[in-house]
Amino acid sequence: MDILLLNPPISAKLASPKVKGPFSDVGENLGLCYIASSIRERGYTAEIFDAYLMEMEVDKVVGEILLRNPKMLAVSIPSIMALKNASAITAKIREANKEIYIAVGGHYATICHEMVIRSTKADALILSEGERIMVNLYETLAGGGSLEDVAGIVYEENGMVKRNPGDGLIDDLDSLPFPSRELLPAVLETGGFASVLTSRGCYGKCTFCSSADFLGKAHRGKYWRPRSSRNVVDEIELLHREYGVGNLVMIDDSFIGSLKAGGERAVNIAEEIIRRGLKLHYLIMCKPEEVDRVIFSALKKSGLAAVSIGIESGTQSGLDRMNRNCTVGMCREALSILRELDLEVFIGLIPFDPDTTVEELEETIEFLYSLGELNVSLWRIAISDWTEEKYGEIRKQAREEVNEKSREILKGVIDSVMGGREESAILERAEREMENLYRKVSGLLQQIAY
Repeated sequence: MDILLLNPPISAKLASPKVKGPFSDVGENLGLCYIASSIRERGYTAEIFDAYLMEMEVDKVVGEILLRNPKMLAVSIPSIMALKNASAITAKIREANKEIYIAVGGHYATICHEMVIRSTKADALILSEGERIMVNLYETLAGGGSLEDVAGIVYEENGMVKRNPGDGLIDDLDSLPFPSRELLPAVLETGGFASVLTSRGCYGKCTFCSSADFLGKAHRGKYWRPRSSRNVVDEIELLHREYGVGNLVMIDDSFIGSLKAGGERAVNIAEEIIRRGLKLHYLIMCKPEEVDRVIFSALKKSGLAAVSIGIESGTQSGLDRMNRNCTVGMCREALSILRELDLEVFIGLIPFDPDTTVEELEETIEFLYSLGELNVSLWRIAISDWTEEKYGEIRKQAREEVNEKSREILKGVIDSVMGGREESAILERAEREMENLYRKVSGLLQQIAY
């Protein structure tokens, strides 16, 4: 085998789709899926080994890698939670078989490249988008070339970490082959959802997000790059035809993008889905300033069932501090439109940051009260044909439990901080309350969804 693409396990357990709905950890590593198809398009062999999805222990993973004996092992490190096990795996592989070339990449690997390459002792680290760089790296090594000839990588030489200029940024996303989907049946069997990436990057400059840092200087001003509407629906139709997929999660940082060009593309996607007669339910992620009644009405007609929206704070000072470039009023208006359209809404909230004041927390709580509804994972209801008459009371009860308990927990945190309680005691109480809430709501939802 030429290249084995590894998604390493992490210490935490996977979050069940029954509890977290479309935000479950049960899913494909779409980055590796894209890289696999790009490798195969060039005529090389590649396999995706998702040890995270299979929840494998480190020693078992090492044994499977050695059994496959690839020429190159490429390890995805999307977050800090993957670094410990990834480093343990690469160390054991290096000890057992020095002939296997080790490369690492991913979101966290790109942003913290010096620390990651030293921790994993990889031969090379791929920065930012990996499809083109991975193939270039493999072909360069196979041809006896030098790492100095490969743009967009980091490597160690004589104890020094070197970073080659250049990038693998792909301007024309339609030019990429569709991602390999050999793991999708396993994901669907365990209750997970198919995912589609219709664009890359984000035009926002939010202080809490690493999207722009992942691209670095590579973005060349193109913070948000969309695929064409036809290309997106071609992939959706393929998933529908070959895998029977009817429920999708669009995992873009920003599905809509800029309201002018992005809004037009969104409507085109909706119209193309309808024109082809595809019966779908899907979720998108967006910002309040992107919510437009005309655009979202069109999306709903094509199957949009739920929206994850980044509200982040109920205070203008909090939004400004996060560089959110929107107002509390815009957040209210966006939520009003989504609820008028009867779309399931998942609110993203960051009530705490290092500079948050008690007054801001109280203002955020009042903002939440005024909304009348908080997050509750009713995705299964949103994508079903169940009637409101039959399940409305249970749905209402679940929402009320989440709303009231969430506000109680936030108030409890404020009271505990003001009372001078120890941080560990505050966290322990909050975690205990959340566990009780999840248990209660899951019990309610099981009556209608499972």
